[in-house]
Amino acid sequence: MRFFFCVLAFLLMSYRAAADFLKQSPSDTLVAYENKLIADSLFKARRYQQAVPYYQQAALAYQNAGYINKQLKVMVDLSQNYWRNRDLDRSDEISQQALTLNREQSTSEYEKGVTEANIYANLGITSSIRGQYDLSLNYLISALKGYQAHVGERDLRVANVNNNMGIVYRRKGQYKKALESFGNALDIRREALGPGHPLIVQTYGNMGVVHNQYGDYDLALGHFQSALKTLKNFYGEGHIGLAYSINNIAAVYREKGEYDLALIYHQQAMRIQKTNLRPDHPDLGGT
Repeated sequence: MRFFFCVLAFLLMSYRAAADFLKQSPSDTLVAYENKLIADSLFKARRYQQAVPYYQQAALAYQNAGYINKQLKVMVDLSQNYWRNRDLDRSDEISQQALTLNREQSTSEYEKGVTEANIYANLGITSSIRGQYDLSLNYLISALKGYQAHVGERDLRVANVNNNMGIVYRRKGQYKKALESFGNALDIRREALGPGHPLIVQTYGNMGVVHNQYGDYDLALGHFQSALKTLKNFYGEGHIGLAYSINNIAAVYREKGEYDLALIYHQQAMRIQKTNLRPDHPDLGGT
């Protein structure tokens, strides 16, 4: 009997502790969760300006509830939302605030390391957009080292940073380094996602652009054709994404002086675009 009452007392204490916890922050955590869901939905729909207040409310609610790690994750998302909307100053401002908060908080080295890498990745992109390529590479290399140290060499975040580094190297005219970075991204993405994922197409396209700029037209064609084949397998014959790959192929043939082939591919792209785009879409005027 005594054992029974001890168990009952323990259960009552546990219930009261849980009730006290729920009294402290149920509204904050619920508000944060709901606002984050709305913000993420708007972000995926590319309605970046509308997503801002929901991210802000989510971050504030997590702060009030004492969930600093969750607050930091929302701040990273908000920073990305800003740069996708080309509000680079606000993106950097949020990133710098997040860096300071992350360094001050008492949490695991893993959490701090991954969060810092996320922040550096955003700063690398905003610097690249501004044309500050050396600064961008410094941030991206820091992000790369952070991810490699805390999530491993084969994580998709490592691939994403390599892809972004490749874009910066390409813009600097350092084509060999660009191809090396894109190759690293492609290797990881193939392993993690399989050969038919759209991110594989992105990497093929980036490599094709570099080879085209380098004057390696046959290699460029190979990458663009691989991208086209992957898109067809993933989406089918009529998807709008095919038009961009086909136009890339046409551009290479034009560079090679094979104008008849270039015209054939441009016409194929035009047919797909007319099926998928509004008549006043700017892409229909440039094909």
